[in-house]
Amino acid sequence: MPATLDQLSSDIETIDILKLTVEAHKALAELKGLAMKYITMFKPCTLDLMKYTKLDF
Repeated sequence: MPATLDQLSSDIETIDILKLTVEAHKALAELKGLAMKYITMFKPCTLDLMKYTKLDF
């Protein structure tokens, strides 16, 4: 049975949401990588910052 226009529209919306989710995960991974790079570069200062701000990397 062929899909209705509403079903196709819903499927397209789902695919768009999944694409955005993947992009968000990539961006978060990139931010985490940058944070880890920052931590290794400025470890003594960062440890103090983490202690006072309760950041968890």
